[in-house]
Amino acid sequence: AAPAPLDSGSAYLTGPAKAAAASEAKAEVATAQAPAAPQGVKLDPAVLKAIEELAAKDPGFALRAYSLAAEGYRSQNQPERALAIYESAAKAFPDDEDVLTRLAGLYQQQGRYEAVRPLADRLAGIHPENVYYHQLAAGARFATGDAAGGTAVWEAAVAAHPDDAEFRFQYAQALQRQKKTDEALREFETVVQRAPGTLSYAEYLAEVYASVNR
Repeated sequence: AAPAPLDSGSAYLTGPAKAAAASEAKAEVATAQAPAAPQGVKLDPAVLKAIEELAAKDPGFALRAYSLAAEGYRSQNQPERALAIYESAAKAFPDDEDVLTRLAGLYQQQGRYEAVRPLADRLAGIHPENVYYHQLAAGARFATGDAAGGTAVWEAAVAAHPDDAEFRFQYAQALQRQKKTDEALREFETVVQRAPGTLSYAEYLAEVYASVNR
């Protein structure tokens, strides 16, 4: 079955971006091309073993074999075996978006956020316009207590995409988490100016104003 949507780090954020993150995560999973074991069907261990061996011997079929084997083990509730296969796949295919996303998801399920960080950074580097991957990178840092690092992810994203309201909104929330109220307010105000038709941004700014008695 297709893997569950990944927690992109939106648990550490609030506001309209949270819904956007969930939507983006679902879209990423929906577009994944890895062949998964049919829902409710468990692959025979001997078949899984044969697939693993094929992945090692036949580079032309390796990526599909890796994915089929890993998802087969996931369906059999053997996440550690699936994790090991995706780790091997990531070494063989370091730029494959699906492999990196699925591996990051498995690490995240285990609370291994330090392992998520380089994968998320790689994904954000491959697709710098993708807000979801930046959320994954920032969220992994926030989860390990690195608020400054999480904020830096969004600061760099804003520098690269100065006209993107969502990147700036995420940056403002990160500043807010660090109690940098004045800086956060300036960014929230800029977001509303850049996207005046987005009611959720305006509503969030109003809540921020109320919280600081402005």
